[in-house]
Amino acid sequence: MKTAADPAAPRLAPLRVPAFRRFVLANLVSATGSAMAPIALAYAVIGQGGGAGSLGVVLATNSVPTIVFTVAGGVLADRLSRSRILFLGNLLAAAAQGALAALVATGQAATASIAVCGFVSGIATAFTAPAATGVVAQVVAAEHRQQANASLRLPSNAVKVLGPVVGGVIVAIGGPAWARWWSPRGWPVFSSSVP
Repeated sequence: MKTAADPAAPRLAPLRVPAFRRFVLANLVSATGSAMAPIALAYAVIGQGGGAGSLGVVLATNSVPTIVFTVAGGVLADRLSRSRILFLGNLLAAAAQGALAALVATGQAATASIAVCGFVSGIATAFTAPAATGVVAQVVAAEHRQQANASLRLPSNAVKVLGPVVGGVIVAIGGPAWARWWSPRGWPVFSSSVP
């Protein structure tokens, strides 16, 4: 006998897999941090007296390593444990963002130090982004991958819209150091159970 809950069952099937639930949560935290980070970064640069040129340098030092090292990240994601790459990459990004938050909070941030933290974060992104793309295929059965991808993308896309708003509110209330602290681009502990 069919119940009213049956139509939703296939859509929710991927969320019954514990590794996928942890990955969705880690991805949501990472997307939130990535969406909040540009606002905090802009205010950190402006707060230390930098202008448009300084902000351009900082943004470039974050983007260029991502572009340059993404191919290497993809090769490693195909040959090594995605779990280990995600864990180490998110740990590296969290360390860079934490260091930047500490520099901003203590008034020691300068364009060079902000750029170095952005460079390290950009390298981490180059390795974690390719590793994350193949996780769904590893943890969810083939017949549920479409639903899994929808379950993964819907919150991530919502956070892309809401993250800058939240980042702006955090910067307005507590300053850019607090927004950097809350945007580590993913907490490594959630990625450790992905194969």
